[in-house]
Amino acid sequence: MPRDDAQGARLLRTAADQGFPPAQSALAVLYLFGRGVPKDDAQAVRLLTLAAEQGEVQAQVGLGTLYENGRGVPRDFEQAARLYRLAAGRGNATGQNNLGTLYRTGRGVPKDDVAAYQWSQLAAAAGNELAGWNRDQYAKGMTPAQVAEAQRRVQAWRPTAP
Repeated sequence: MPRDDAQGARLLRTAADQGFPPAQSALAVLYLFGRGVPKDDAQAVRLLTLAAEQGEVQAQVGLGTLYENGRGVPRDFEQAARLYRLAAGRGNATGQNNLGTLYRTGRGVPKDDVAAYQWSQLAAAAGNELAGWNRDQYAKGMTPAQVAEAQRRVQAWRPTAP
């Protein structure tokens, strides 16, 4: 059966209009890329915001990325960090890696190499290969005591409840 993005968008819209967060998030992606619907960053932001506010972690990461890059919203690293932190706290590897990057650069959060390593290690343990590379790069500029503290935090970390 050939792919029909317009039909997929119609089906997602039905579920999104009923308040189903994964459908809101998926439909937002179609708007971001103009697949089956006209490209519309404002509509994507609206849908991702609805889903993120309901705790949908993919929407939190997606909306955080839009804030980090200033796409469809004013660039706001603090808002990006807030959204990544929500997703990271639930164990989302992309949110964890992105949060680690913000800590490494000090964008939206205080610069903190220990936190950068911690979040990158958690993401790497969840299978995010880029996070493993990031963690290794961060470690090169850290003292053994900082690495040990980051590893202690990783061991003590527990995901938050939805």
